[in-house]
Amino acid sequence: MQKSISTILISTVLFIVLSTAAKADIAPVTVKEDGAEPIEAPKVSIESADITVSPKGDGFSFDCTYVIKSLADDTNILLGISGDPGYTLEVGYIENLDVYINGTHTEYKIYDTTKNLSEDRKNQNMSLNFKWHTFQVPIKASEPTIVKASYNTIWRIFDQNKTSPYYIIPFILSMDKLFFSNKGNYTIRYVSDDIINIADVKVMMNSMLEPNIISQAILSPECNEKQIVWKFNDIKDFQDFRLIILPPKRLAMNFKSNTSLDPSIRWAMLNNDYEKLATLFEDVAKKNVPNDLSSEDIGTAAYLSAEFYFRVKNYDKALEMLSLPNQTTLWPSNIKCEYISALKYENENNYIMLLDELKKLQQYKDYILVSDFAEKKLEDISKVPPPKVESDSEAEDEKDPDSFLVKLYDNRIYLSTLVILLVLAYLVYKAPTKK
Repeated sequence: MQKSISTILISTVLFIVLSTAAKADIAPVTVKEDGAEPIEAPKVSIESADITVSPKGDGFSFDCTYVIKSLADDTNILLGISGDPGYTLEVGYIENLDVYINGTHTEYKIYDTTKNLSEDRKNQNMSLNFKWHTFQVPIKASEPTIVKASYNTIWRIFDQNKTSPYYIIPFILSMDKLFFSNKGNYTIRYVSDDIINIADVKVMMNSMLEPNIISQAILSPECNEKQIVWKFNDIKDFQDFRLIILPPKRLAMNFKSNTSLDPSIRWAMLNNDYEKLATLFEDVAKKNVPNDLSSEDIGTAAYLSAEFYFRVKNYDKALEMLSLPNQTTLWPSNIKCEYISALKYENENNYIMLLDELKKLQQYKDYILVSDFAEKKLEDISKVPPPKVESDSEAEDEKDPDSFLVKLYDNRIYLSTLVILLVLAYLVYKAPTKK
């Protein structure tokens, strides 16, 4: 237990160090002498928004569509997308930005964030050193204006330009609250380049709120093996959060055992041969092929082996790999262990052990997919009526609505014997007697 807590703490520290708010969705801005800052928009409403994010190269691609209306007269509004912070921690450098207003390509200008923020922005802690990518949007009264923005972000960590082992995607929905009106009709979609394991997904609030304060809309997205979809129907659910994913495919591709196994790992990755990958990483983790890897790297190999055994539904081997002495600090192994155990017990119809695992998973609120999975399973189980305990006589009566005939049929041998005895007795009685 102590080891699990330590792993979670280490992972949390890594998330904080390796991730900072580097991306806002969209915001109304104003330009001052030394730069730009976000402002509250005049009477402009966001009617709907659809944001799709997917991994691309060392970063992500964003495709955003906003439907905007003026609630008063015709107007022009300056909108901005933020990025490129001026410090060396992990950041999102915006590249290849394309903006279209009602289908017409629009130019943009880049401004630093002003050093003289208004009091409202200071109070909202909006002092990050963004560069604002800004563009003018003409809006006609009561007519929808469609704004489409697509761009890539490239992530950097520290001054060595190292890449993160995680996918970290900040969503700064507090910026969207700056519009005069916002219908809250937002869809945010993460589309993966690999199979999503729900045990490898979490959210972190940018304000470091406790997990039980996370809005229900963030806690309960729709998901499948390829995408996670959030639907926001109320602006009250808008909170700044980071989506954090540990991607096994990326982790495996970058893994180096410095042994003869490395070419085989690359080949198996290219062919999505999960069973082969599971055994190769098992060989690394168990040192079946001698290596001089650190305990952390051996733990990572064990975690990857468990993931690939999980993909071929070999739950026993996956659990075996997660129980090895060396554990990775990249991600808490106990969460994946409990999730796989729950699936195993469900397959075995072992509902007592299943309930135990589900109750554990239910507690990890910031690991939103496993906790949501657990809550839904527990809800389903609660709806199943308990088995009816019947007496032997009730069970017998249920064989057929006409229970008397059933009993006659079941006792036919005894009845036949009784009839024969009665016939013999009658014959003996009627037989002539000697005088």
